[in-house]
Amino acid sequence: MSIVSAFMTQTIDYIKSVTVDGRNNKTLSIRYTDVTCRWSPGEKRILLPTGEFVSVAIEAWIPEQYDEVAFSDIIIKDEINYQIVRKDIKYDLMGNLDHIKLYLV
Repeated sequence: MSIVSAFMTQTIDYIKSVTVDGRNNKTLSIRYTDVTCRWSPGEKRILLPTGEFVSVAIEAWIPEQYDEVAFSDIIIKDEINYQIVRKDIKYDLMGNLDHIKLYLV
């Protein structure tokens, strides 16, 4: 069990995947519900892999079993939709996947 999991006391309502058809219509499908997390609001500027800086509103830490969350997924908490702009995979001292840190706008 991760030490970080003790701080995951909030819940993300939904993580929904987005698919786009040939006509550019988007369809949302529920990937996960009631995801335990550490939800940390606050303005922060981060560097993206593209070299560009972006302001994020939320840092969300989620357990390691949700490592399939994709950049195209939509995070919904308290009826507000958030987009993932960065995903960091965090490892413990033994090199095992510990948790995932998402940066949301």
